[in-house]
Amino acid sequence: MPELKEIALELVLDRHLGQVRAPEELSKRVQTGTRPERSRPVSRCLGWAMAAAMMAGGAAWTLHSRPDAGIRSSSAVQIRGWIQARTGLDVPLREAASVKLVGAHLTSHVTNGGPAAEIDFHGGTLTVTNSSGNVDNHVSVVDESRSGAKAISWTMHGQSYSLACDDQDQARAACLLCHS
Repeated sequence: MPELKEIALELVLDRHLGQVRAPEELSKRVQTGTRPERSRPVSRCLGWAMAAAMMAGGAAWTLHSRPDAGIRSSSAVQIRGWIQARTGLDVPLREAASVKLVGAHLTSHVTNGGPAAEIDFHGGTLTVTNSSGNVDNHVSVVDESRSGAKAISWTMHGQSYSLACDDQDQARAACLLCHS
């Protein structure tokens, strides 16, 4: 029986996959050995686009794979040490039962271009950078009443702090990260 199946398969293939005539221009190209002309500008643009995409991908991979780019930890001691070792910023970070730390990452400060650390916790972010002035305890508060979001910034010991939280209760609890 296997032979009958093979014969039937060959008949079906012969019927559907029989010889076909090659297009006329293909026959001419084969006989003369010429290739179809390509549009140079399109292939050049495609080449530049591919090179740009590869460079962008490489840059993204480099930033993503940098070991210094971030730390995931719920330990205030570990996050504080990691930030200080990489930026010189000494953040008086403490354990606070009411705030769950997630980790931290490094950025550049928008105003002075210096190193900045963003400490992430459930419900908000604390950003720390070197202060551009010598004024300590300057406090500003932004309250978005409709959304309930809260932003507080202050300076202390030559460093600027900005705290952004989802709501006012979280902002009060987050103060315990640095203040007892």
